[in-house]
Amino acid sequence: MSALRNCEVIARDLVLELYAATGTRISSSAAARRLNKVGLYARKPMVCVPFTPASRGARLNWCRRHVQWSQNDWARVLFTDKSR
Repeated sequence: MSALRNCEVIARDLVLELYAATGTRISSSAAARRLNKVGLYARKPMVCVPFTPASRGARLNWCRRHVQWSQNDWARVLFTDKSR
């Protein structure tokens, strides 16, 4: 099955491939359910910004400055997710 060879294929493409190969018609949702039963799930690829040498150095410097912080120091920090 091409879903095992190509993890980026979508259920609609598999439906078309099945129809071309066998003449059998099934819905995309039926194909997705069958894939889910065998442990194949649709996932969006995670998008990450690659580290540049400058950002990697800045992160390392930040870590070195904060390595000695106590639990009380960290209790005063609020981390936020600016990307959302």
